[in-house]
Amino acid sequence: MTLTTTQKTKLENIKNLFHYDKELDRTLISDEIPELVKLLFQHDFQIQDFYYDTASEATDNIIEYLEQNPEDIKLEDIDLYEYIEADPYTASLTSWLNQSVYNVEYLTEALQEYEPKDGFQLLAMAQERAMFEVYNVMLNTIGNYLQAT
Repeated sequence: MTLTTTQKTKLENIKNLFHYDKELDRTLISDEIPELVKLLFQHDFQIQDFYYDTASEATDNIIEYLEQNPEDIKLEDIDLYEYIEADPYTASLTSWLNQSVYNVEYLTEALQEYEPKDGFQLLAMAQERAMFEVYNVMLNTIGNYLQAT
């Protein structure tokens, strides 16, 4: 697929979906594109700071990929794991784990699927699983938004 003029305009809109509010010290969703926000929540976007921060990063990475490959776009070819890296600090990982009871599920999945050598590695793997989920939500949202007429 090659980006159409309309899709290029939509891509510019997507760049403004998230913004960091210094006063509130958090990432927020813009309400300027209601159809994009609606799509986002239809793809199971969660109202959590981790989701907002990771989705903002994912959006930037996906847009960069699309802009670097405008003639041969296949969203399914994007290797999301290329962009995902857990926080390198144990305190940040434990803080992330504490943010939501659902993060324990990622911990359990990482424990069952991988063979972590220690607690830090287990936490990092769990956070990367959570990040992958957010990246996937963003990839699906962006793909659907670009395809919508």
